[in-house]
Order: sequence, then structure tokens, then C-alpha cells
Amino acid sequence: MTLDNCLEAARKNNLQLQQSALQVGKAREVKAQAFTKYFPQVSIMAFGYQSLRPMVNFGIEDVDNSGLRDLLNTLYGNYGAAMGIDNHLSLFQHGVVAGVTALQPLYAGGQIVTGNRLAKLGIKAAELQESVAARDELWQVEEYFFLVLKLEAKRTTIAVADSMIQVIEKDVETAMQAGLAMKNDLLQVQLRQHELNAQQQELENGIRLARSALAQLIGISVDSIGQLIYEDNDETLPDTLQQSHRSEEDLLRLQVTAMQLKRRMELGNSLPRIAVGAGYGYANLFDKHSHNGTIFVTMQIPISSWGETAHKMKELDYDIKLARLQEQDLTQKMRLQENQLMDNVNTSKLKWENSQKTVDLAKENYRLSTVSYEAGLIPLSELMQAQTRWQQAENEHTDARIEYHIALRKYMILRN
Repeated sequence: MTLDNCLEAARKNNLQLQQSALQVGKAREVKAQAFTKYFPQVSIMAFGYQSLRPMVNFGIEDVDNSGLRDLLNTLYGNYGAAMGIDNHLSLFQHGVVAGVTALQPLYAGGQIVTGNRLAKLGIKAAELQESVAARDELWQVEEYFFLVLKLEAKRTTIAVADSMIQVIEKDVETAMQAGLAMKNDLLQVQLRQHELNAQQQELENGIRLARSALAQLIGISVDSIGQLIYEDNDETLPDTLQQSHRSEEDLLRLQVTAMQLKRRMELGNSLPRIAVGAGYGYANLFDKHSHNGTIFVTMQIPISSWGETAHKMKELDYDIKLARLQEQDLTQKMRLQENQLMDNVNTSKLKWENSQKTVDLAKENYRLSTVSYEAGLIPLSELMQAQTRWQQAENEHTDARIEYHIALRKYMILRN
């Protein structure tokens, strides 16, 4: 797999990137909710009941005043029965009430408009955070990609070193048979072999862990990674880093704007709220159908909250100032980070070039030491030291090469 293959797999499968995308979708739904505040609020109410007995059941005999009760009985006997009027009254045994109301806000202290602006700002902030999260997560993929390359390169170096030791071991065994070497020389070679075996085991563990971490980041199995390939692109770099525009700067500006909008929302809590509405109702309580319509205007002035709102707005003024100071501070730090990044590219490139010269010198030193040892001019310990210095030079060269490519990739990502 190439680096581009790993990055493409991470864009499709990385769980952190999927979470960031969901946050953007969530912000869009918040904006949709805020937009509904522009429209009338419509509600429907319905109520019906049926009781076993009338809730109100009152007759002439229920009148406490005896004089009035006798009068009512006389009137009922003379006129009520003839007119078909019952001598008791029953009400509310069954009934239905229903209504619909629509309320359209005309002015809500600017909170509806400000709320929609905040929601729109939230979408932009979520998109910027998604961009930053994607860049950071993909950069982590690159770091583990280069870590695997570095460890595997060192494994190759150990394999070459082991081959060298095997050749030396055969030479020592031949010299011992000829009486030209002692058993202690063979023990030195065997100790060196054990040291290389321990280093190899440590590298294998590191490679396995690094590959597992890389597989988790790009969302595939470890066995699917295969061999990692990276083409060295030694691009010509400018003398100074071009000033780039970063998503973090936009997020800092949005933070200031959001605090200003929150202050505007808080101000709206102390301003009047005006709305117009209309309602229509239907009722059937006395076995008679009735309906009616209403148009109304409401105005609410929250007088008692003015003091609290004034202090809250002063608090938000401090938050705005703090957000502006944070924007200035972090922007300056980002500029310093960019300059340091350019220095790292140049320094690591120089270090890589110097490490290559060190490897060449160590190789030549090992070759001359081998010739001198075979001629009996130096002891085995010096040959072993030369072999160890060569391995150290190769490892330092590997570290310098990977360090340069990491610095270069960071620089290129920042420019883009």
C-alpha cells in the first residue's frame, strides 16, 4: 500500500472522520429548527367527556329557602307543567370543546433572526472542525505509516548486520582451528549475535503494534495492509514559508462572532415581544352547537429581568474581549509554528545529507577493518566495533530520512 492508498482508506473508514461528518449534519438540523421560528405557531386543542350522571343536577326541592321553594312550586304547578318545563335542571353530562390557534411573532427582541444567524454560524463551525479533524486524523495516519517504514528499514539493517556477523563467525571458527584465535573471540561474536536477535525481537514487536495502529486508523485489517511503499519526492523548497490560511483562524473568528451574537440574544430577553394571532373554537356543552373566531395581538415586556440582563451583557462583553485576545494569541502562535516547521524541513534535510556521508564513512571503515583483521593487524574487538558503528550509522540515517519526510509532509499539508 502507498501512502495515498492509506489516506484514501482512512477517508472512507475512519470512525473519527465519520463522527465529524455527523456533527455537520447535526448542525444543519439545528439550523432547520431555528428557521421554523419564522413561521406561525399553530396548535389544536380538543376535549370531550361523558359522565355517568350530570355534573349539575338541581331541582326546586333543593332550594333551602322554604318561602322561595313554595313560591317556585306554585309557579311550576300553574305554568311549568303546562309549558313542558322540568322541575329540576341537569347540566354537563356530556360535551365537546375544540379549537385551533395560530400565533405569528412580529418582533421577539431580535432573537429569532439572531438565533438563525447563530445556527448558520454553527454549520460553518462544524464544517471547519470537520476539516481540522480530517487533517489531524489523516496526519496521524501518515505518522504511523512512516513509523512502520522506519522500523522495517531498521529490520533490514539488522538482517544485513546479522549476515556480517555470520561471516565473521566463520572466519573466527577457521582461525580457531588453525590456532590463530581463542575461544573468547568466538564468544564475542556469539554475544553480538544475541544482541542482534534481541534488537530484532524488539523491532518485530514495534512493527506489529505500529501496523495494528495504522490498520485501526484506516479501518482495514492488519493482514490487508501488505507492504508499505513510499516514493521519495525531494521537492525544491522556497527559502521562506509562504503564509497560509488555516481553518483554525476561521474558527477563532467565528468564536468572536458567536460571542457577539450571544450578547445580542441576551439583549433580546429585555426587549418587548409582539405577536398577532387568530383562533377558532367549537363547543357542544348544552346539546347546542356553537362556534366562534378571534383575532388578537399580544405584547410582553419583561421589566423585572432588566437588571439581570444588564449584568449578563457585561459578562458577555468580557467573554468577547477574551475571545479576541485568544484569537490574537493563537494566531501569533500559529505563525511561529509555521516558521518553526520551515526550519525543521531545512534542518532535517541537512541532517539526512550528513547521515548519508556518515554511512559511507562507516562502510569504508568496516571494509578496512575487515582487511586489517584478516591480515592480523587489529584484534577482533576493533572489527566488532567497526561493525557496530556501521549499524548505528545506518539506523541514524534511517531516522534522519524519515524525519525529513515527516517534516516535508507537514510543510506541504500546511501550504495546501
